[in-house]
Amino acid sequence: MENIANVKSFVAQLDGSLDELEPLVLELCSKPLNERLRSLDRLERIKLTNNYSYILSSLVFSYLKTLGIDTDKHEIMAELNRVQSYMKRLKTLQAEQKRKQQELKENNESAKKFIKTQLSGNSIVVTGKQEPAISKVSFEGKHTRFNENEIENEEPDSKKRKKINK
Repeated sequence: MENIANVKSFVAQLDGSLDELEPLVLELCSKPLNERLRSLDRLERIKLTNNYSYILSSLVFSYLKTLGIDTDKHEIMAELNRVQSYMKRLKTLQAEQKRKQQELKENNESAKKFIKTQLSGNSIVVTGKQEPAISKVSFEGKHTRFNENEIENEEPDSKKRKKINK
């Protein structure tokens, strides 16, 4: 009696799993694979073909299990392992691509920071706040103001020289 109850629960679980699987398989079968692949970039195509391969291999594996065939020594295990190795390679490729993008982002940020510090006279590094490259201090006390009276009273240099020569 216990075995019959276990079998019934397994059949109920299998039925529920098949109900969940059916819409997913119908979605995959609704459009030809070639049409799906055309609209995707390289990594997305690899991901989609890996998913197709894994789904098909898993369905065959499940079918063989329901028939009572020993799948440990069956060719389907080699196929599943092959597809899993492709999925691992894809993950490695994605991780490498993500690392390169992060490195590129860091390089761009450091280049921007370098250019900003070089163009601003490196004041950010010294004072901690952004200041212009040429400060106001450079211009203080450099300009002399003349009175208009002094300019009118002065004689031109040529007249002074003539007086000295006489």
